[in-house]
Amino acid sequence: EPDTFGFFAKNKGKAVPVIIDYVRNGSSVAVEVCGAGMKHCFLNVTLAGIICPRTAPVKRKGKGDKGKEEKVSPVAAFAQYFVSKRLLKRDMNLIPLGIDKHGNLYGRLEFAAHPERDITKMLLKHGLGKYLPWTGALC
Repeated sequence: EPDTFGFFAKNKGKAVPVIIDYVRNGSSVAVEVCGAGMKHCFLNVTLAGIICPRTAPVKRKGKGDKGKEEKVSPVAAFAQYFVSKRLLKRDMNLIPLGIDKHGNLYGRLEFAAHPERDITKMLLKHGLGKYLPWTGALC
């Protein structure tokens, strides 16, 4: 298991070359760290400044819910597709911006060839996610 805290401490605010390995939902991806001089590892990254709907149903375990499943929003699947189509298996730069006490890494992804393009802004522009102020402040 990668040392997310160590990775963040060493690379905060720096562009780290990665390849997008898996898109979990519109705002969460798994990346393969592949920079020169870096330890090869896989990390889960949540995009800073946005939250997209979950793509898998969630079972509620509250008293009154009796194990009801939350319905998956149609926007969730499209947000995942939108990100997959643009990022999957592409060379990107990850800029680690924050980490929480559970080791969840928050960052910004830039296209290696076009750093001015920001997937978070693209998702927000198309209404595929909501702005998340507490991680947006990290940007």
